[in-house]
Amino acid sequence: MRGMTSRTLPEDLFLLALDDEDGKLHSGDAVVLGLAGAELTELALADRIAFEDKKIVVTDAKPVGDAALDSALAGLVEKGEPVKPASWLNKAKKHTRDTYADRLSNAGVIEDNSKKVLGLIPVHRFPVKDAAAKAEVKARLDKVVLGGAEGDDRAAALGALLHACKLGKHVYGGDSDARARLKELASDDIAAKGVSQALAAINAAVTATVVAAVVSSQAASGQ
Repeated sequence: MRGMTSRTLPEDLFLLALDDEDGKLHSGDAVVLGLAGAELTELALADRIAFEDKKIVVTDAKPVGDAALDSALAGLVEKGEPVKPASWLNKAKKHTRDTYADRLSNAGVIEDNSKKVLGLIPVHRFPVKDAAAKAEVKARLDKVVLGGAEGDDRAAALGALLHACKLGKHVYGGDSDARARLKELASDDIAAKGVSQALAAINAAVTATVVAAVVSSQAASGQ
């Protein structure tokens, strides 16, 4: 696993999901689920969890040295039995946006300009302060997505997470070849560490969330 002096996959995903103009977090609930999924992906890459019979199994309870990831790992250990990915993601997502907004804000990478409109409606905006930090993440990703580089499992996993969160268009605009590469990354079993199964779980959870939102919207409009 990468050294804990650098950012984690959830932090990198958070940065790439931000709009450069106003700091809006693109893809809404999909990204919030994706951040929880990125924690699972990190733990899979670190050989702390595996997927058996479509459930998460802890294979090594030793902490990885990162507070958020270790909290996720401890939560999985506390369950005492294999966990269905979808149920875990939907529970874990509740803390993810605030957790990683706080981390990046405290590190001086973003500003947290969240507020409540009319004192009731929360509006979250996270403008990037350290543009070089975001550019570095994008450059590593580009080597895998645009340059076809191999061997960087974490960059490949990040690309797959972007696809799972429906962020390809935001990050690569009209570049259909780049978006196709993201989809390809999401279908690979990265480093043979079961990461593809984590990504499949994220895809399923995101799809279910989107479908539920559409049904709810139609019901509210009387369609």
